[in-house]
Amino acid sequence: GWKLVGSNVDHFEKLIDGQVHSKARIKENKKGLIIDLGKRFKVSGFTYMPSQDKNTLNFISNYKFYISKTPNNWGKAVLQGEFSNIKNSPVLQTRKCTAQEGRYIKFVPVKTIDNQKQSYISEFTIQTEK
Repeated sequence: GWKLVGSNVDHFEKLIDGQVHSKARIKENKKGLIIDLGKRFKVSGFTYMPSQDKNTLNFISNYKFYISKTPNNWGKAVLQGEFSNIKNSPVLQTRKCTAQEGRYIKFVPVKTIDNQKQSYISEFTIQTEK
C-alpha cells in the first residue's frame, strides 16, 4: 500500500520489489524520497540497500530520515548520519530510532560518495512496530 509522494523518484516500484539488482533513482537528492505508507504505523527505522550496479557510484554516504503524520510538516529529522565505508562495502544498511507514529516518511540523501545531485537505491524498507 505504499505510494510515492511527488515525482522525484524514477522506478519507485523497484525500491520495494525484493530484487537487489534492480534500482530506483532519486532525481534530486535535496528533495528526497517521500512515501505515504497508506495508514499510520509506529515507525522504528529503515533499511537501505545501495545500488548493486558496480558502474553506479552514486552511493549515499550521509542521510536524514523523517517521520510525519502529514505530508507537509516534517519537523526535525529522527535519524541522521553516515553510512560508513559504503563505497568499499555496499551492503544492506539498517538504522533504528525510537518508534514514532506516522503515515509519511522522508529519506533525504544529504551527500553521495561522489558528490552527485542524484542517487540510486536498490531496496528500501520501513521498519515498524505493532
